[in-house]
Amino acid sequence: MSDNTVVYRPSTFNEVQSLLKNNQHIKVMAGGTEFLYKQADLAFVLPKYILSLTGVKELFDIAKTERYMDFGSMVPLGQILQLGEKNIEPILYDSIKTIASTNLRFVASLGGNLAVTDMQKTLMPIIMLLDSRIELRTGTEVFWLPYSKYVGNESLELRQKPHVITRLRVYSENWNYSFFRRLGRKGVVDAETAYFIFLLKYQKNIITDVRICFSSSTILRSKEFENSILGEMLPLSSKDISIILQNSQKYFTDENITHKFHKLIFFNLLEKCLLELS
Repeated sequence: MSDNTVVYRPSTFNEVQSLLKNNQHIKVMAGGTEFLYKQADLAFVLPKYILSLTGVKELFDIAKTERYMDFGSMVPLGQILQLGEKNIEPILYDSIKTIASTNLRFVASLGGNLAVTDMQKTLMPIIMLLDSRIELRTGTEVFWLPYSKYVGNESLELRQKPHVITRLRVYSENWNYSFFRRLGRKGVVDAETAYFIFLLKYQKNIITDVRICFSSSTILRSKEFENSILGEMLPLSSKDISIILQNSQKYFTDENITHKFHKLIFFNLLEKCLLELS
């Protein structure tokens, strides 16, 4: 490790923002799992200035209201699972279970997972599909932002500047049906890694909301296709399923799912979800 590395360990948000404001080269570190993942040599290569968040107690808080749950960015992923499937969004619970090992999930922080804007990170498509928001702090500002905007190109300049994700807000949507599947080797993120998510809500057996996402090296979602399913009656008939699957071919093509195996699995999983609604 470098002898010249300076580690700052603030205990308040004011101290965090002061450090962000006065040091444009500071690097934020949470649980450190992403940093360790990228280290291949025996000797660690550290940034010159590190902002450690482990001393800010508020970042470990979890709060629940009727409308949403707030998670501090330093909450370990394993602690979220300990809340139980009945107390958090089931799709969030199912996705976190596929991340790393049990021991590593108690080291890896929620904010660290969200801050790494890698399309193959497990939580990215889930948090985007749930329309969740994050609280951000820079050296001079505190504001909320939809997570989908944070990972988009419009926030590239923001992500390149010193900032900290302090909270994640997940809204209580009460989905009637949810399905999550991770593809690829367990514990490894490579070209085979992908995620399929299907969320559906209905009232009086009429589909009122549906969200379908496939994430690999890019995130693929068609709101036009989702809108075509709205208003369908449950249970779906064999004819309904056939029409929906045929219609999906127009939106999910070789151009946007280039991996042949991924494309095959996508349509198989889509059919599986539709059959479970029949």
